Amino acid sequence: MAQKLHAADPKVHPREVWSGWLHGEHEGEHRGSVIHEFGSRAGLSILSNCKVLGEGVDICAVDSVALLDPKGSAVDIVQAIGRALRQKPDEGKLATLVVPVFLGPDEKPTDMMTAASY
Repeated sequence: MAQKLHAADPKVHPREVWSGWLHGEHEGEHRGSVIHEFGSRAGLSILSNCKVLGEGVDICAVDSVALLDPKGSAVDIVQAIGRALRQKPDEGKLATLVVPVFLGPDEKPTDMMTAASY
């Protein structure tokens, strides 16, 4: 799909997209290898994780975070958002945070901040 998008509009869409994933049962060596590959790539890269990139992991290449699974811990949320906010001095990096809000059938998007689902 990336190649088709690139052919249609190469200025907007990269030729390829790297993706990887990690979970808590991966061995440390594998985790390190995947994180290194993610951090060293230029262009669009996506790294999905489940309880792996928590406190103490620093990857400056992250510029976007999607919180797709409900989180009950403020510390977990701050740690995840911190991945995208880290930057070198005077870098001026823009961070993108994706936070889905699921509304009930009777709720309107304009009421999102006070909705029971929020």
